[in-house]
Amino acid sequence: MRPFELEVRGITVRGIESGDPDGQPVLATHGWLDNAATWSGFRDGLGEYRLIAMDFPGHGLSDHRPANAEYHYVNWVADILAVLDALSLDSVIGLGHSMGAGVQALAAGAAPERYQKLCLIEGLGPFTTSPEEAPANLGMAMKGRNLAKRERSVYPDAQAATKRRLQQSPDLSEDSIAPLMERALVANGDGYSFRHDGRLHARSILRFTEAQVLSFLSKIQCPTLVIRASDGLRYDEDAITGRLNAIQELDVVTLEGGHHLHLAKPDVVLPVVRDFLG
Repeated sequence: MRPFELEVRGITVRGIESGDPDGQPVLATHGWLDNAATWSGFRDGLGEYRLIAMDFPGHGLSDHRPANAEYHYVNWVADILAVLDALSLDSVIGLGHSMGAGVQALAAGAAPERYQKLCLIEGLGPFTTSPEEAPANLGMAMKGRNLAKRERSVYPDAQAATKRRLQQSPDLSEDSIAPLMERALVANGDGYSFRHDGRLHARSILRFTEAQVLSFLSKIQCPTLVIRASDGLRYDEDAITGRLNAIQELDVVTLEGGHHLHLAKPDVVLPVVRDFLG
């Protein structure tokens, strides 16, 4: 493993590189409140590639956004493209899970020339709001601003914090989640707290419409693989069907497992990813 840090858009973004430094670059992005270690089970299996797993701002060991900044979904897209620029990479293979998959789907639509292939696990774009619902969404988001100001919970030890995290991700075990927790916790007084920015719990004050997301997906030009979990997050199937139909060159695979199947069962997911990468 090769830790890295980059100055990106005024903050420091950190992550982990592994594999062949001269191999084909794969940019790997994680889900909401996760971090770069979500890809720990892929390091050996993608050893001939240059696997670049980043912590999104506000997650893992990356800096939080400034106090006057927001965590808009579209900002994650700008972060990804800025990371590619900072690494002097003209194009990459994109590998993403959940939020990280949705962000890379938008990035591949906004900058299709930067993507050779795209592998999306349990994610295909952000939650959306209709134009009619936009005022109510903004109102709810503004009321939720106080979430970021709540005092952080302190757990007596790392095991207690891990048990709390497992309540949110019942498809994982203590062993499978251990790599995530190493980057997720920080010593805090007499115990441990989670590192992530509390503002990530707040509702986004600005959401895309479904038509806008479909427009992004229709602009993806590279071969794309979508991996769904049999027991993953439940989405509106009509909306998902519309999103899948919007992508020009697409393969869809459903595997047994929960939302974090890439972390819980890398031996199941890796062969499918490798077959797609060729």
